[in-house]
Amino acid sequence: MRTACTLITALLVPYFAAAQIDLNKMMLQKQPGSDQKGSVQVQEDESPYVPNSFVGSYRMEMHIFKKGVEDKHSPMNIRYAFQKDMTAMNIENMDEKARTMRMLYDLPNKWQYMLMDDGKGKKSAIKQKMKKIKMDTDKKNGADEMKISMTDEYKDIDGHKCRKITGENAEGKGEWWVAQDVDIDMMQVMSIVEARGRAHDEYARFGGKGLPMEMNWEKTDGSDRITMSTKEIVIGKADPGFFDLSGYQVTDMTAMPGFGH
Repeated sequence: MRTACTLITALLVPYFAAAQIDLNKMMLQKQPGSDQKGSVQVQEDESPYVPNSFVGSYRMEMHIFKKGVEDKHSPMNIRYAFQKDMTAMNIENMDEKARTMRMLYDLPNKWQYMLMDDGKGKKSAIKQKMKKIKMDTDKKNGADEMKISMTDEYKDIDGHKCRKITGENAEGKGEWWVAQDVDIDMMQVMSIVEARGRAHDEYARFGGKGLPMEMNWEKTDGSDRITMSTKEIVIGKADPGFFDLSGYQVTDMTAMPGFGH
């Protein structure tokens, strides 16, 4: 759904998840390189190691409505967890089979793991060198101008002072509320994605500081709508279970051409 992609581009965090899903589909199909539009390209990550500045975890819950009715695969839950040297991302209900996928990133050693649980007792994982996802948002979503404004309006959400940011283009408009008291750099969270395009550049002007707590996006004609909320925020520590590989059968692809190297 193009509206969802536009929203994801504007918000960056769910857009990071969408880019990761694109990568994982390529991995599962053993088709490294790029998507059909050339909007997503995958290369080995050769950037220097930078430890995470934020330690903690949170859950982002996304609801998608089409013509006023919530999509049967909604909501999508994305859980993030951070240690200084590791990042975990858990995507629940990510596809038509309602599968759960977890990504682990070993930052200093440049390894990444894709963990799949079919809910029936089969747990598998793929180990490979970390990848950099290069995304051209203009090619992926169209080159619509995205105007983003940081307002002087604030409200309290779960004890956090949140600032209102608005976004609008030809397809629709929305708003999101950012907790600027949470010391997290969303551009660093998204560092696996090297994005370019008008929407990304417009967002990057604001530096990506703070944690998005609420978001609403509606298509211009009112037919489709997406909402997002951030819950279960933990600051200063992360459950070790987020980073645990116990019980998974790991396939090491690091020696294979394409995705391995």
